[in-house]
This record gives sequence, C-alpha cells and structure tokens, in this order.
Amino acid sequence: MALEIVITSENKGSNPGGKCIVRTGNLNSRSYIKYCTNNEIPNSPLTPQHQPIYEAMFLEMAKKLGLAVPEYFMLLNKSGKINFTYTPDKDEHPKRLRDNNSTYFASKLIETPIDDTSLLLQSIMKEEKIYRDLLHIGDISGRPQNYTLITPPNKKPFAMYIDLGCALVDTHFGKMSLRKSLNDKVSSLDRSNKALKDFKKRFARFNLKIRGSEDSVNLLEFGEKIPKCCNINVLSSANPGRISSVPVSSLLEQEEIDYLAQLYFLVNSNFLSAYKEDPRISRNH
Repeated sequence: MALEIVITSENKGSNPGGKCIVRTGNLNSRSYIKYCTNNEIPNSPLTPQHQPIYEAMFLEMAKKLGLAVPEYFMLLNKSGKINFTYTPDKDEHPKRLRDNNSTYFASKLIETPIDDTSLLLQSIMKEEKIYRDLLHIGDISGRPQNYTLITPPNKKPFAMYIDLGCALVDTHFGKMSLRKSLNDKVSSLDRSNKALKDFKKRFARFNLKIRGSEDSVNLLEFGEKIPKCCNINVLSSANPGRISSVPVSSLLEQEEIDYLAQLYFLVNSNFLSAYKEDPRISRNH
C-alpha cells in the first residue's frame, strides 16, 4: 500500500514543512507536516531526528491534563526515503522538503475561523492557564493562530490548541535549542543534582485536578511516569495502512526521557509558589 504526501504550501512556521494531504488506505487527511534537522543543545542526549517524537509525547501530556489538541501522528520513515509530491494551493510556493529524515510530525489542519475576541474563548484560556504553565507553554494569548474555539453541536465549547510544539525544547528553523533561562538552570545544576531532588520532593506532595474531570494527577508522576508510559500515534512508511499506538519507551532511549523529565522539573521550579492558593492544587495526605 502506497503512502502519498502531497505538499500544498510553503512552511507557515519557522521550521521546514508545509500544509499537505496525506493519502494512504482509508486516510485522506489535510495536515501540516514539519521536521527538525539540527541540535544546538550542548551535552544533551536529545537528537533532532527524535524531535517529532518529543512533540507527540508532549501533546499526549497536554491531553492527560484535559487540554484539547488536533489529531496527529509521527511519521516513521522506515523506507529511508519519503515520496513527497508538490501541488501548490493558490498563491503558494512550497519548498522542497528533505525526504530522508527518519521522522516527521504531522497534525490535522484546523479550518475553524479564529476569533480571539470571543469572551467565552478568553474565559476558557484564562481558566486553562495553570495547565499551560505546568507544560511551560509561553503566553499565547496574543497569538490566536495557535488556538481557537470549537463549538460542537450539543456539546460544551472548548479551546483547541492548534500548535503547542514541545515547549520544553524550542525548535526554530529546524534547530533544537533551550531558552536561555532554562539553559542557565541546566548549567547551574551541581553533580549531586540537589536542587533537582528538592524540586521532586516538593512536587511529590501535590496533585493537580485534571481539566474537566474529578480526577487529579500527581505533579511528580506527571513529569516522571507519564512520558515513560504514554503511547503516541505513529504512521510507518513500511506499513502505511494504519496509524498505530506505540509506546514512547520503544522509540526513545531512557536517557532522553530522563533528560526531558529533568527539564520539566527545572522549568516548574516556581510553579507551586505561583499556584499554591489555587483550589485545583491539593496536598497529598
């Protein structure tokens, strides 16, 4: 069964990629595809070829907190070369994409018109800020291209986060890097990792209520266990007939998962002090 990816636009963000149509088997999806090429994070086990996996894992973490994200898949290039074809939309001039990356990230296009003046959307965004902060998502309230209001019939409206990326690791122009503030924290860790251990002890004592649920998630387990045990959506070029649910632990080295968990704790060093009075935070008994 053939996998056909038709590129229809130039890249809309800072990373190589573009709008596309993914055709294989029963799948005929208008999506946005992108990838990473370089790593500018010194002394880290992270690799640019795995950045789409990090992004997929991050979306699963957002879903665990109750946030809504588009349908997605990580394209695993088992064949060694992806057959991209190019059929530009009107007034678009797509660039040729690298066809030999081992992984690509694709998410379903959200065609809903974006209206960031909606008072309901503004209210939802305010309510969900605690979850975005835990995920280290920057202030997107002034960037409406990254979220929209979905109003399904006979259901409660909700905010859809169109492009979260992987907020623990910045990626621009195909290059992975850390924000300076985070890089400084990583650099300042001593060999004993005492500060990191202290963060973990504090996080172990607190839970966060999941959005739209009566359940809660422990802040320590969310950073340590969820990435290890979550599954992501994978479309393999060697078997493009269906999208499979694949454990992250089978795609990443353990040291990569541990490094990402370390970043999670470092970026959230001030999270509890900022939200200690929020009723959605509870202490373990």
